[in-house]
Amino acid sequence: MFHITHDNLNKPTMLIKKPTVDRIAIVDNGLLVGKTETGLIIAESTQNISVRKGMVVGVGPDCKQVKEGDIVCYMSNKGIQVRVFEDVYLIMREGDLEFIANEEDIKNLPVAPPQS
Repeated sequence: MFHITHDNLNKPTMLIKKPTVDRIAIVDNGLLVGKTETGLIIAESTQNISVRKGMVVGVGPDCKQVKEGDIVCYMSNKGIQVRVFEDVYLIMREGDLEFIANEEDIKNLPVAPPQS
């Protein structure tokens, strides 16, 4: 995990709000398991890889499908974690997302705590 402190970056939100190229910044909201209302089955983790959900908080200029505020699902082994002071963000390529979630469809699924 890359850790940003007051000592090594003056304006940390600039890094997170403006990822480069096709990168997106995500705030991890936890592990998803269960079956959605439309029938999508999200299995528990296998081999330490699980499906997680998060909210997009920044998008790069070449991102075509996601926008800030989207709820997205991705595999736990994708992206890199960046800690900015006390906040943790996940930076990954847009193509590493599994799907853009319909919040109404997944709101009732059990969610484990965010990664640390």
